[in-house]
Amino acid sequence: MRTRHILLGAALALTSISLGTVALTATAAAGTFRPLDAPARLADTRPDGNTVDGAAARSGVVQAGTALELQIGGRAGVAGNAAAATLNVTAVGATAPGFLTVYPCDQARPGTSNVNYFAGTVHSNGVFTGLDGGGKACVFALTDVHVIVDVNGWMPDAVFDPLPAPARIADTRPAPDGATVDGGHVGQGVLGGQSRLRVPVAGRAGIAADARSVVLNVTVTNPVADGFVTVFPCTEQVPTASNVNYSAGEITANAVVAGLDAEGHVCVYTHAAAHVIVDVSGSLDDGAFVGLATPQRLVDSRPGEATVDGDAQGFGYRRAGTTLQFPITGRASIPDNVVAVALNVTAVNAAEPGFLTLYPRNAERPNASNVNYAPNDVVANTVIAAVGGGGMACLFALSNVDVIVDIAGYFVGSAPVDSGVRCPAELPPNAGFDGAHPVGEYQLPPGRYAATVSGTQLCDIHRSDTENWLLGTLYGSLGKWGPGQFIVDVRPTDGYVRYTFESCPTLTTYQPPATHRTTISPGWYTVGESGHADLRPGRYQATFTTQWDIGNLESYRCVGRTVRAFDGNRNPSATIQQVEVAKQDAGVTVQIDLRAGEGFFTEGCTPWIRLGG
Repeated sequence: MRTRHILLGAALALTSISLGTVALTATAAAGTFRPLDAPARLADTRPDGNTVDGAAARSGVVQAGTALELQIGGRAGVAGNAAAATLNVTAVGATAPGFLTVYPCDQARPGTSNVNYFAGTVHSNGVFTGLDGGGKACVFALTDVHVIVDVNGWMPDAVFDPLPAPARIADTRPAPDGATVDGGHVGQGVLGGQSRLRVPVAGRAGIAADARSVVLNVTVTNPVADGFVTVFPCTEQVPTASNVNYSAGEITANAVVAGLDAEGHVCVYTHAAAHVIVDVSGSLDDGAFVGLATPQRLVDSRPGEATVDGDAQGFGYRRAGTTLQFPITGRASIPDNVVAVALNVTAVNAAEPGFLTLYPRNAERPNASNVNYAPNDVVANTVIAAVGGGGMACLFALSNVDVIVDIAGYFVGSAPVDSGVRCPAELPPNAGFDGAHPVGEYQLPPGRYAATVSGTQLCDIHRSDTENWLLGTLYGSLGKWGPGQFIVDVRPTDGYVRYTFESCPTLTTYQPPATHRTTISPGWYTVGESGHADLRPGRYQATFTTQWDIGNLESYRCVGRTVRAFDGNRNPSATIQQVEVAKQDAGVTVQIDLRAGEGFFTEGCTPWIRLGG
């Protein structure tokens, strides 16, 4: 995988605000953010679109110059009297460039935008929006486009104090394009590279003079080179993170939750020369949201990069189809008792298109995404994430990609009870012999993995000290040819695990059946107590009556083998006992003793039967 190191700045920021699933017992304080049990789709205008309740689905493109009127209050767990909501709004299928604007339907449409899109692309952004008296928000489209809206959570009165409509408070472009709500901070011209724009926020456009955290939408236009924008309280030093990552000549916008300095100002730093536009949509109550003095980095997978405490750093890019579990609370001054946090999640160095999905530990991965990326993109989106059990979060990557996570602040509330169920641990197959999975806490966690193989393909595991097992020390090999259960043990001492072939199923954390299996077909099995193992200990018998056809192999046979572990160790002592019937001996009956704590492998035999019932 190609490594591309890009300067990434930092700030109290939310870029593409969306919420991870929360199927947890977390308690929000009376006046704080209320995350839903899971993100819910409220609108999908595409022909095959579906929503949580069937409303606002398959309605066709939102036509140019019109607005989709969307009911939010009273749906998907949002209170009927909710004052505001956090949405993830996506534009897809546009045939011309344009933008979306989200606002309460009882207000005039503001001259601002939330999502900027281009023909043939998919663009999404997070939106903090106030709701009208009937619980509705409107989504205006400049050009014909399909619109998808997911809701992540809501707020009662006084948590988020939304403006009647978003207001523009800074625009460096000259008139007539450049304009602000009060005529201030407009027309300064292109902001020079590696410079900052100081923007007064408190006391303007209806924002309270004593506001300390505000919700902004920051847009970059006409940058002369690739770069990033960092939004932060106007401290002397620019934090090391980013809120908006842009490419030369593009228009890029992201939502930002920004802390203000003592004078009520925010600073916008740009790495490359560009025009900058800042809109404000409201402020957050100090008792509900606590912003950090400066954003802190919790995760950086890129080799050589650092986090706030040295944890979750430099472990290498996420492998496609795998989930990262990382701690949030107890780090960077984040207390244990929080209900949700403001994270800035960045995808970089991807070689293929994909997405990231962030959600709390103890919950199932939702059918949603937070960051959508393409090859060579640097995309940063902020996620208002419910905190999972043990203060942990899960981050799924569809394709190989480096990931960065910064934290900006937290919402006050009670921590959920930890069920002890960790984020999914997945071992997907490598494409042919390309690549391998590094073993470690933040890559492939050691443990026992299993999957059911179908068809007649060969599924092969090689555990070694190097990415290419042919060039290093091979710790063990294990295979499964033909249908049946495949179990693999990954050791803490393993360096890499290569899993082939591409058609094989993804191995996940082994889960024993609720009761013992009564039919033993070809495959790998555990032996022990009911609820903890596949098979009951005892003596088993099978008869080899017909050849087992798995693809014209020469050595058709019936085999039963007990092993000490499922790690493919070639040490002879790894096999405890083995019985075998050659193909010419059809009709021969064999028996084997299965003991608790051992593993059992069989192929080519008729189903084994436990003697004595």
